[in-house]
Amino acid sequence: MPDKDSNLLRRIAKGDTNAFVALIQRHQSQLLALIRRELADPDHWEDVWQETLLAAWVGLRKSMQVHNPLGWLVQVARNRCRDHFRSPQRRLRPSTNEELETHCGRRIRLPARRSETTDQIAEILQSATKTELRTARMFYLQNLSLLEIAAQERCPIGTIKRRLYVARNELRRKLNLPVKPGRVIMTTKSKIQKRAKFPQRMPEIKITHSKAKPFEVVSPELLWWVCRPKIGDHAMWATYDPPDWRLTSVTDLRAIRPITIHGVEGVEIESRDLEIPNGQPASNRTFYARLTETTSQYLAVATTEKGRLRFRTFLDKDFDQDWGEEGRIFADRGRFVQQPDGSYVQKSQNPVAMGAGMFRVTVGEKSFTCLRVFYWSYYDQMGPQKDKRMALIEAFFAKNGRTILLRHYCEETSGKKMSMGFDNLPGRPPIVIDGVTFLPWYNCIGHIGCNVKV
Repeated sequence: MPDKDSNLLRRIAKGDTNAFVALIQRHQSQLLALIRRELADPDHWEDVWQETLLAAWVGLRKSMQVHNPLGWLVQVARNRCRDHFRSPQRRLRPSTNEELETHCGRRIRLPARRSETTDQIAEILQSATKTELRTARMFYLQNLSLLEIAAQERCPIGTIKRRLYVARNELRRKLNLPVKPGRVIMTTKSKIQKRAKFPQRMPEIKITHSKAKPFEVVSPELLWWVCRPKIGDHAMWATYDPPDWRLTSVTDLRAIRPITIHGVEGVEIESRDLEIPNGQPASNRTFYARLTETTSQYLAVATTEKGRLRFRTFLDKDFDQDWGEEGRIFADRGRFVQQPDGSYVQKSQNPVAMGAGMFRVTVGEKSFTCLRVFYWSYYDQMGPQKDKRMALIEAFFAKNGRTILLRHYCEETSGKKMSMGFDNLPGRPPIVIDGVTFLPWYNCIGHIGCNVKV
């Protein structure tokens, strides 16, 4: 336990409220993230948060032996969430279909049945020396994750998945059970590249105002990655850079399997940047995410940095700042008002009202009626300062919520044009919102927009 936490716990045991506030502030983002993901209804977040604080204060005042303050506080918050679902007031309120689906999947656990077959499987795995069965033992009996096994075995996650597939069929043979046909969901880079029929130069794009009746968009995708967190979903996008709009990368995304992160159900999504012949290196990530009724939420992200695998979850400090959750419902409700000079001012901060007009978007020979959405994000500034700068995404969604086109802009800083920005591109003037100028940067086209089969 860090010395600072130890000191705070000693002061709390003596009734020091300031110490309690300091301890909560250190871990507040992780606890709130847990509550938001446990409860589908935002109306109850504040109540459960207050109950968590009260229970934590009472428990720590009793001089309980707490060796891991964050772990202990997480358990307190989780218990308060469970109490919420057991309360008479909650039972009297009818649940929506979304809530029922979410909480049944999360909370119903069938009792484990100790059977002869289960004992046989455990015995086979305990004594196994074969590589595949040894991998299965680590996964099923030692409860190691795929990432942990891959790190321990010093091999790719894809190899671990293949071993587990082989091990399951080997167990069926040993138990005289039918072997299930099928194959591991794996796709090599060469196979993906053959499918990636994106043009080497960006197809002609025409964007014109549409008089179509405005519609609300409920995105089924993990923003802004064009992939749905639905097992088996496969999506791709292409990135084109100015000034000649050449293809610089193709990203392949695949929803692989259901997962559980800190007790929250979600889906594992593999993201692979294919290496394009321009010297640009490829990078891979694995996302763990889910959709709620109103948001898309990241539960964890696994990346490789300097040869080291880094795994971050929603309970980690600052995770919500980099990933967190975003709204998935968009509509044009007059939030952005265009001025005579072409700039925009915001009338409100309504997170749903991020729509900014209806447009007809033509990519090559294919046209779509789209809702335009303005969305802000942040990126790391290059150069000696290395601070974060604002970026603007101009997204175009079809009525079914699928992403057609993403146009990225970067913030103009100190009156100087950044090396990555182009303020002089035909048909791509800067966008000014509330006095902040955003310079054109690059375009991303989803496989639907480019009519690419995946």
